[in-house]
Amino acid sequence: MARQDTRDVTEFAKRVKSVLWRQDTGKEHPTYESWQSRVAFLQDKEGGAYTKQQAIVRASKEYECLHRLFREYDLKAFDPNPESHPNLAMKDAFTPDNTLAGVICENKEQTYRQSLQWAIDAAGCYMRTGQRPISCPCDTAYYLYQQAIAEPKDFLGRVGQIESKGVGESEEEKDLKRAGKRSIRELEVMLKEILGDE
Repeated sequence: MARQDTRDVTEFAKRVKSVLWRQDTGKEHPTYESWQSRVAFLQDKEGGAYTKQQAIVRASKEYECLHRLFREYDLKAFDPNPESHPNLAMKDAFTPDNTLAGVICENKEQTYRQSLQWAIDAAGCYMRTGQRPISCPCDTAYYLYQQAIAEPKDFLGRVGQIESKGVGESEEEKDLKRAGKRSIRELEVMLKEILGDE
C-alpha cells in the first residue's frame, strides 16, 4: 500500500508542475520555482525535516490553485499537518478511484446518444469541480460515465467514431450531437489542462 501511495504522490507532483507552470507567462516560472524552494525548505532540518512526499503535500496545500488536485489523489498518508487548511477537500482514502457507491439509478428509457450526452456532461463536471453525480438516468449512462473518467482519451476517441456515423438523424439527435461535440471540445480543453504537455 505504501508503494501505491508513493506513486500517487509522484503523479500528484507531475500535475503540480503542470498547473504551476501555467500560472506564469513567458520563459520564467517563478511560481513553480517558489513551490520547489518551499518543498526543499520543508525537507531541511529548519523546515521540519519532512520526507520528500510529506514536503510535496505540505507545500502544495499552500497554493490555492492546487487544491482541486487533492480531490484526485490519496495523499492523506503523507499529510504531516492534516489540521492545516481544514476546508481543503481531500480524496477519501477508502473510496476506489472513480467509483460512485450509492448512486441512484433512475431506470429511464433513453437512447444511447442521450446516455452518452449525460456521461460526457457528468464527466466534464467531475473533471472541472470534483463533484460526483448523486443519480444517473440508467446503467448504460453510468457505465459510459465511468469510462469517460477512467480512460478519457480512449473514451473521446470512441465518441468521435460514434459521432461520425450519425447518418439519418432526427432534429433532436442532431441537437444532441452538436451539444456532444461542444462537450467533447470542453473535455479536451480540460484534459490538456490536467495532463499539461505530457
